[in-house]
Amino acid sequence: MNLEKLKDNWEELGKKDAYWAVLTNPSKINNKWDLEEFYESGRNWVNAIFKALNLEEHLAEKGHALDFGCGPGRLSQGLCRNFENVVGVDISSSMIKKANQQNKFKEKCIYSVNSTNDLSQFESNQFDFVLSFITLQHIEKKYTLNYIKEFSRVVKKGGYILFNLPYKPPLILKILSNVIGLRGVNLIRQIYYRKRSVIEMHWIEIEELKDYLSEINLEVVKILDDKGVGKKWGSNLYLLKKPA
Repeated sequence: MNLEKLKDNWEELGKKDAYWAVLTNPSKINNKWDLEEFYESGRNWVNAIFKALNLEEHLAEKGHALDFGCGPGRLSQGLCRNFENVVGVDISSSMIKKANQQNKFKEKCIYSVNSTNDLSQFESNQFDFVLSFITLQHIEKKYTLNYIKEFSRVVKKGGYILFNLPYKPPLILKILSNVIGLRGVNLIRQIYYRKRSVIEMHWIEIEELKDYLSEINLEVVKILDDKGVGKKWGSNLYLLKKPA
């Protein structure tokens, strides 16, 4: 799915059921998320991941953070308790609209649309921390790799990058994608769910990703098993550092 189609897809999801599209709990479909519960889940996740990765010790400075693929701001709001200011970007203007509506930190947290395959709206070495969670998995590999390269550009020397990325899909998806391609898989899902917009999934194998990270001079600090994608998926959380 190219970026233009991806943007259209998430614009519609953001308008119709934004909170479920971000956290696809079956019991919350059709706008059943309680907003306080939704944003509390973001605060809890940020607290848990900071503890699991000892980020309080790693981050010498906690000035500026970027939340890439912020959706309606679930994790951006959580990050505001750890950083002086947070910027959230998303490809969907409908998601950004909801993020602004639910912004509890006002000028400390700024949201903007980013619909290009770069982060050219930001200067190099601008952020102490870059986060992207449950976002890159929905983007084609060629775009994802360039976004990771951009994370490396905009983070400060000595700064950290954290993202999750699947490395192994369920067997049936791997077989179908090899036979009919992901476009064909999406068509089947559109027919089955009777929806024009469906949530596409992608993956990059671990060794391929590690080779790429080495190529763009990012240090792998820690890799954790990521359970958030689903039991049938293999997925990791990657904590990276830009050398000083």
